[in-house]
Amino acid sequence: MLLSALIAVVWAPAPIAERLVRDNIHAQAELWKRQVVLQLDDAEYSFVNSQVSDHDQRFLHLLVQATDVYRFHLFNEQGEVFWSTDGAKIGYMEEGEYFHNNVAKGQVYYKTEEKAAWKVAASSASGQALDTPSDHGTETPIAPPHDPSQLITGENGPHASVDHDDHSAGLGGSGAPVSADSGTAQAQPPSPAPSFPTYLSQGASSDLRHVAEIYVPFMHNGHFDGAIEFYTDVTDMRASIMNRARLLLSVIVGAVLVTMLSAGWLLHRNNARHVAQLNRRNTKEREIIDQQLQLAREVQLLGELNEWLQSSHSLEELFQMVARFMTHILPNAEGSLYVYSNSRDVLDGSAKWNGGTVKPHIHPEECWGLRRGRTYEFGASEVDFTCNHAEPHDGRPYYCFPILAHGETVGLMHLRAAAAHERTFRSNKKLARMCAEQISMAIANVRMRDQLQDQSVRDPLTGLFNRRHMTECLRKAINNSQNTGVPLSLIAVDVDHFKKFNDNHGHDAGDMILRAVGTALEKTCDGDQVACRMGGEEFTLILPGVKNDDVLRKAEHLRKAVEAISLRYGEKTLPTVTISLGVAHYPQHGTLPQELMRGADEALYVAKAKGRNQVQMANTVTPSPRDPSAQASEEDTSVAEINTAPSAQMPDPLSEALAETLPETLTEAWDKDLAADRASVAERSSSEDETEPAATDQKEGSKTGNVAAR
Repeated sequence: MLLSALIAVVWAPAPIAERLVRDNIHAQAELWKRQVVLQLDDAEYSFVNSQVSDHDQRFLHLLVQATDVYRFHLFNEQGEVFWSTDGAKIGYMEEGEYFHNNVAKGQVYYKTEEKAAWKVAASSASGQALDTPSDHGTETPIAPPHDPSQLITGENGPHASVDHDDHSAGLGGSGAPVSADSGTAQAQPPSPAPSFPTYLSQGASSDLRHVAEIYVPFMHNGHFDGAIEFYTDVTDMRASIMNRARLLLSVIVGAVLVTMLSAGWLLHRNNARHVAQLNRRNTKEREIIDQQLQLAREVQLLGELNEWLQSSHSLEELFQMVARFMTHILPNAEGSLYVYSNSRDVLDGSAKWNGGTVKPHIHPEECWGLRRGRTYEFGASEVDFTCNHAEPHDGRPYYCFPILAHGETVGLMHLRAAAAHERTFRSNKKLARMCAEQISMAIANVRMRDQLQDQSVRDPLTGLFNRRHMTECLRKAINNSQNTGVPLSLIAVDVDHFKKFNDNHGHDAGDMILRAVGTALEKTCDGDQVACRMGGEEFTLILPGVKNDDVLRKAEHLRKAVEAISLRYGEKTLPTVTISLGVAHYPQHGTLPQELMRGADEALYVAKAKGRNQVQMANTVTPSPRDPSAQASEEDTSVAEINTAPSAQMPDPLSEALAETLPETLTEAWDKDLAADRASVAERSSSEDETEPAATDQKEGSKTGNVAAR
């Protein structure tokens, strides 16, 4: 604890000081901004036109001497420095994201960094040296003073040596500024020699200083016209705040330590007095203390049991925890645990401990506790009846605790006294009941969590997995295939003419069709293969570990199995149901989940366009580049046909329309427009089947024109 207190005193002041310094600089920046705006004759004109008059520049330089700011820049709306105390910065374009994302939106941006003391002094000196700068004058950089000999003492104090040739060049060669209009030299009064901070003049030029940079936006009538960036040295302010914070924390920590030491001393004195009293007590009182210690241990074990049970992920893991904890909580009792099966006609033996026996299954009628709906204690009455599940019975007392949760019986806990421990067994009845309550709530919570988890990944109509689970499984399957080289394929399935079927026979009949197709897909899956319902009449099969040729045979087998389905709805037999399938292989048709789904869907579209009730496989494509510009210039992918059933050739206009629509499906909005594209293809195909040939040709030509216009 003392170490923690020392750490708090040493490290806690830093973030406190940073926050206080930041708030202080924010408040001062608004004052500095107001002074700059007041110094300018027309602030809005200066920021909009990026011009500052000579008169304004003289007053702006005075701001550096009158405030804690040692350098500041004026930015226009585009982020270009049009005036600065550091002439070399004029024309500099600010490219930082924070300028356009924060400052340009009217927000103040603040940051701090450590800089060498000589840099801060040089910037301060250069800002003070320019009393009458031109609009686009330059400033000669000051070399870092590696030793105190590089500091020249002038009339007004120490300052750094400057290259007078370069500086005089900017002043027209004579040290006087050149007029931008007439080109003639105008005499100006000599500038006072720049003064250096005391920490640099004292030979500490190699020290680091904390410099705060803050961008303050200049807004006029809600419009961003520019910004002002101020530089100020906050080293002394930060050190002062940190010293005060350390002092305050030291006082607080000292008071806390004194209080704790006092409390500890008082507690120690009271404990010593209490121990002295306990030593004078008789044996009976010592037995009571032992019982209290035992109760504290039991309470602790119960708390740990509850914590572990709540963290279990499955019933099997929960039963293992129960068996292990019960050996410590009730070491003098043999026990077993039974839980109702899903059918609720029998109870399944789930766990045992301390040499107890458990049967695979028992019926609720075999236990008097379950039949009476409350705890049954054998051996407490003059006349007792033995439960059938406790046979063979040797006369030892036992308890049957029905496990209740949310008003429902979920199981049974059976406890029997161990040999030669009948007396202590009866005294543990209350503890055993508390254990049964903890176990009952844990079982109910795990079951409820399993039900919610199953509902979140299952389609309620077909019982197949939903799109969320499919996406997760596909991602894991791709990672496994990348690591182990196991083949992976994806099959997209769509029920043909399902909308028309719903319109003709009703939604109940449509639900029957979807359930039948879902059952066929589920029967097709083996091992780790997953069948999912994407939504509506769309299904997906994930087939890891299946060779490409076997995938095509499995798809064809599934197509025939669905085609052979015969369903009756009411008194009539429903029409034959067919499906179209699109196959994509990893990595031939994509290395990402969306690429595999895209390839399978494209093959499915081709199967739809070629007459439905067939299997199509996507053609090998080059994986999409990560660069969006490269992806935009990528050539359109094509789809190749694997004929597993005879079908008619698609008309030329429809082929051209499909070829033009495929690039659009390869855009980043694939997933969003996937459902709309499928519905459009389905409606177009159904209308083609029902219209006459002449009308069909005219309609296809119209659609081809629409697609070309698109």
